[in-house]
Amino acid sequence: MRTGSDISNLQGPPSQYRNTDWYRNSEFILIQGIQPPYPYLGWNHTDAVTGLKGYTGEQMTAAREDGKKVGVYAFLWNGLANVQADILARLNCTPKGFPLDMRPYVDVEDVTKMAVTTRRTSVTNARAAADYWASLNALPQSGGYTGTWYVSGYLAGWWPDWPSWWADYSSPAGSILSPARVIHQYTSSPIDSDAALDQEIITRSVNMAIKPAEGMAAQMAAKGDTPLFGHSFHDETDDDGKTYTVEQCWGTQGMYVSSNSSGSWINAGPL
Repeated sequence: MRTGSDISNLQGPPSQYRNTDWYRNSEFILIQGIQPPYPYLGWNHTDAVTGLKGYTGEQMTAAREDGKKVGVYAFLWNGLANVQADILARLNCTPKGFPLDMRPYVDVEDVTKMAVTTRRTSVTNARAAADYWASLNALPQSGGYTGTWYVSGYLAGWWPDWPSWWADYSSPAGSILSPARVIHQYTSSPIDSDAALDQEIITRSVNMAIKPAEGMAAQMAAKGDTPLFGHSFHDETDDDGKTYTVEQCWGTQGMYVSSNSSGSWINAGPL
């Protein structure tokens, strides 16, 4: 069994919680993919990693730097005209190429008044979108977050055959885990805290086929790291019209970046 926490934009930038006991003790962090609307925390902050509004990319990158396993979840607003597009947009707050360690989840707890059939349709459509996103990102099929209070009170007892992240604050941590309920949210104090089956954490092997350029390879070696995912080169143009090359690659500890924008190669990472 693994233990961790789930967070959102309401926790703010990583500097606000990195020194807390709950964060230091978390083996994994599930992070909400969200561009917060006005006036919620983060609505006017540009994520330094993704360029989007909010903190999702910064939170994920910090968690990876701190040795945490990282997952993403998206809140479901029932009855939207295009539920699937909304779920995909939320999951796409994940930095491009970021190698997640857990399946994506859909957070099912919207209590906006509407027909039960509309809620059920929304859940089905959200699941399809999250499954599609998982397939694009080499992840297991999605899961759904909810609890008995919601299934009984808002879905008339219906819940699909879907790997579940189940909220139950009356049971000891991890005591309700099963092949169907793969994560147990067991308290919200001082933060939403979770226990997960060991197999919910994806085991990723080092990709020995990736061969970073000499400078980046040396940077990784100096950090005791190895290439994992998302190796690429691309050209950018500075304000003076000069074109330079950027190399990027994810290692097991975070992202590495190399650039010759200054006229010689500079290597940085893990970021």
